[in-house]
Amino acid sequence: MPVPNPLRRRMMALPGALLAAGMATPLVTGRAHAQTWPTRPVRLIVPYSPGSGADVSARGIARLLPRFLGQEVIIENQPGGAAIPASLNVARAAPDGYTLLFSATQHAINPSFGPPLPYDSVESFTPVARLTSQPLLLAVSSTVPASNLGELIAYARARPGKLNYASTGVGSSIHLAGAFFASRAGLDVHHVAYKNAADALIDLVRGDVQWIFYPYQSVLSQLQSGRIRLLGSTAGHRSTWAPDVPTMAESGYPDFVLPAWQGIFGPAHLPASIAARLYEAFRAALSDPALVKTFEAGGTDIFLAGSDAFADFLRSEIARYRDIVRTSGARPD
Repeated sequence: MPVPNPLRRRMMALPGALLAAGMATPLVTGRAHAQTWPTRPVRLIVPYSPGSGADVSARGIARLLPRFLGQEVIIENQPGGAAIPASLNVARAAPDGYTLLFSATQHAINPSFGPPLPYDSVESFTPVARLTSQPLLLAVSSTVPASNLGELIAYARARPGKLNYASTGVGSSIHLAGAFFASRAGLDVHHVAYKNAADALIDLVRGDVQWIFYPYQSVLSQLQSGRIRLLGSTAGHRSTWAPDVPTMAESGYPDFVLPAWQGIFGPAHLPASIAARLYEAFRAALSDPALVKTFEAGGTDIFLAGSDAFADFLRSEIARYRDIVRTSGARPD
């Protein structure tokens, strides 16, 4: 949440009459700012490559926002560095509503995985809105003779040190979901990090790696061809788009509710009036039936939450991933 303005702290110490007289101007200024903003295009920085899942989501939403903001929203991809450079650019931006961050689960992982951050994941940003929830699916190679989670665990325990799970990067939510699973199930398996999803899925199909936690849309073609099976979901409940896939909680791991997510942040001290306008614009965009249908087809659920709820959620996610990193033993390679 934004750090209180020092001027406001000084005002709070003034006598009541002076405080009452001095409050009128900030309130009027805030309303005027909300009425005039935006007067030029808004930059939406996406810390991932064009064509990535986050990029596709961001562009799907951004194309609808001009209806509600009256200005174009320009996607600016700044991939690399576990989303840290892009996040730093937003943290350093002027809090005027013209530079926003389309962030994801990595924002909550970074405080406890890797080198110290050049910003505070909470205090350096204004949470505007959580947008989505995207369960990760436990996809298993068809070369593995397991049709449910129990059979997979038994198969892995009978082959200590011989099986591999894949991810698309060290310290990613996909890596930590795999590490958490291995830790909770007591498995002796190896982590293999790939630079891109295509190579990971090719090796999964061939059986060079045995499983990966990954979004539904990205594994759909392999699933339809019978080259992989889905044995579990990190969602809190079964999804309408994959009703036959049990949750990890249903399969005996009640604490394994670990969906990926996406949301919008501005720099710290973003005026509340602008944050409120942004929230309403994103809420309206996410109500578009065509967008909702597209998201659901891709295995993504709309999960809208405002500034306060998103801030609380972020803090809980940071604490959760800190525990996962500690208990799973996951380390930067």
